[in-house]
Amino acid sequence: MKKIFTLRFWASIVMILTAAVMMNAQTDFSWCVIAHDNGKEVGWHSVNVITDIQLTSQSATFVLTDGKTFPYPITSTTFTFEQRAGNGTAIEVINAPKWNVYYNGSSLHFTESVNSVAVYSVSGILIAKVSGNYTDVPVNLAKGIYIVQASGKTVKLLVTNNGSGAAYAQPTVAESAPQVSYAPASSNPVTLRSANAAVTKQYWNVHYNNTVIAVEIAQVSSFYFTTDNAVVFALVNGSTVQLPNYQTIDFGTQPAQPAVTNWDMVKTLKFGGASYAWGFDPPTITWAAVHKNGLAFHAVQIDNSYSEDQRFANSAINSALWDAGNNPNSRLSMFYDSRGNSYGMGYPDILQDIPIVRLRDTNGIGHSTRASEWSFNNNSNLIPTTFVQGANGSITMSCTNYNGKAWSYTFNTW
Repeated sequence: MKKIFTLRFWASIVMILTAAVMMNAQTDFSWCVIAHDNGKEVGWHSVNVITDIQLTSQSATFVLTDGKTFPYPITSTTFTFEQRAGNGTAIEVINAPKWNVYYNGSSLHFTESVNSVAVYSVSGILIAKVSGNYTDVPVNLAKGIYIVQASGKTVKLLVTNNGSGAAYAQPTVAESAPQVSYAPASSNPVTLRSANAAVTKQYWNVHYNNTVIAVEIAQVSSFYFTTDNAVVFALVNGSTVQLPNYQTIDFGTQPAQPAVTNWDMVKTLKFGGASYAWGFDPPTITWAAVHKNGLAFHAVQIDNSYSEDQRFANSAINSALWDAGNNPNSRLSMFYDSRGNSYGMGYPDILQDIPIVRLRDTNGIGHSTRASEWSFNNNSNLIPTTFVQGANGSITMSCTNYNGKAWSYTFNTW
């Protein structure tokens, strides 16, 4: 009995220590800006080393902490955000190594000799690391996506099983991948995000028109600059933001707060915008914005027979509403039934294989209905929205409804 207890005791200690190591290792890669010229990746830079993006009528020039600059043509370049290892690459060096790599079921095979090989999971866990020169590196990889670093180059590797059980893959990079433009430290080739969100640069602060808008990087799908000094970015929820008179950008651990507005632009871009209300015929468009004092709504039927404005102070909003915002594609919206109008956070869901939309209202009460109620809008209540923040702090939202008519509404003050 004592022997069994001793074995269990030491086994428990090993499990605790293993869990601690794994927890410390599970950090994310830093956010990076990826440049795509005519659809082809031509460079990328970690937000940790970008100090500015300077704009002219011809180019958007990235200025880095080491003083180097990298211009990208405005008319053909689109930028995206992605979490990657390292500080970045650039197109300026064209004689870069052009190795590729595949996994043969038991080892990584490189098409030419490489050095300082490291393999990471997408969550940042180190799988293998070797120094010296190799063309084959023994490693056991399950199905999934991995980050492979070798000779100062970083690629993403997709491993899939075939019928024999062996796995094969090749990196998802351009055929002539560029060389690193500023070398990461060889002793620590991966720039990992801290597990503490307080020191993670997760906000993109865009300064324009003598004000600033803060955007959560994870909510941005892509962005580009225009020749008339504007920045336009698309959000993952389908909405678009257009900002005139671009000045500069910075990346931070906290959102920048403009001095001229009390609207919470981070939450407004994430949860606000236009949607079709529930239970109205003809359809009703609901506009929503988040203010420091609470939630603001404006609803209008598309035949202009009905409209209303509603404000809900923070003290009157149940926390369950914000919990509902953790679901994908959640948006502030409105619901109508025999009890009257309810406002809250709506999001798509599946119930017994049937697509539905749920709403958690300001009182914390849940509602749900079939997504087919919005058959006129591809079974979705969401409307892609364009946001423009005025110099006076107002927010103007515009959209086009299902039959092609343009709509807009401006939130001025609380």
